[in-house]
Order: sequence, then C-alpha cells, then structure tokens
Amino acid sequence: MIKIKLSEKDRKSLLEKKITDNTDIVKNLMYEMNNICGFDILQKNKENYKVEARAVFWHILAKEYKMTTHFISKCMLGLGYSYNRSNITYSNSRFDIYYNSSDFCSMIYLKATGQHIEKTHKFRTKTELENFLNDVSVERHPELLEVVKLRVKSWGWKESNSYEIIEHN
Repeated sequence: MIKIKLSEKDRKSLLEKKITDNTDIVKNLMYEMNNICGFDILQKNKENYKVEARAVFWHILAKEYKMTTHFISKCMLGLGYSYNRSNITYSNSRFDIYYNSSDFCSMIYLKATGQHIEKTHKFRTKTELENFLNDVSVERHPELLEVVKLRVKSWGWKESNSYEIIEHN
C-alpha cells in the first residue's frame, strides 16, 4: 500500500468531493424513489405507504451505499428536510417488517435496486393471554386494563419490598 502525503487543502478538497458525491447519490436516489412511487417520499406524512417508502429509502442508503445515519441526516438537512438520526434509525429498523408484510414496499425496493429479498414471514405467535383477550368484548377492555395495571404494580411492590401489611383488629 502506497501512502501519499496530502496537504491539508488537498485533504479537505477530497473530503468535500466525497461528501458532494454522496450527496448526489442521496439526491439521485430520492428523485428515483419519487418517480417510482409517484409522490414525494420525504414529505412528512404518516400514511402507511409513505412511511414504507421512506423505510426503503433509508434502508438503501444505509445498506447498499453504507451511509451512516449521521451522514444521511446531514444530507437531508442540506436538502431542506429535517430527519434526525433517530427518525432514520427507527424507520430503517422497521424495514424488514414493512418488506415482509407489504407488497407495495417490496415492489418499490425491487424497482429501486433491481434486487429481491426473500420474505421471511417470521410472525410471533400469540400467547394464551392474547388469544383469551380476543374473546373479551371491547367495552370491557378499560375495566380489564385497570385490573392488569393493579396486578403489575403489586408485583413491583413485592419485588421492592416496599409494602406493609396493616391489620385491623
């Protein structure tokens, strides 16, 4: 490996070029995703298909282009969008769920990357309690919730030994 000694000016110039190139990648992918989806994927909106499109966008930048959430959020700020690292991380962490459960999400990922990911369909099975709750009418849920909250609190008291039994004579 040959090491080249660069002046501070040349090093900064190369770094700025790299940042500019990566920002161009973000811009190009954003335009491509907007064309595929037919809407602005970065418009703040909680409609499912828009959330899924953003998750695909963050996933491609992080996985395919190896960009950090810090860099992505800086690029977004430079492009006039306010997405912080936690927004990007959370959305990116949900990508597998969206991809496995939404045909729209898998379709735009395939169109944007030309790659297909095998769907895993890993779904958690319901517990006996969850199955039992399906039989309870919705009108009774608030009452049941209060009972459960009290029970959970009592477990906390018992674990911390911060309760006292008072006997009445």
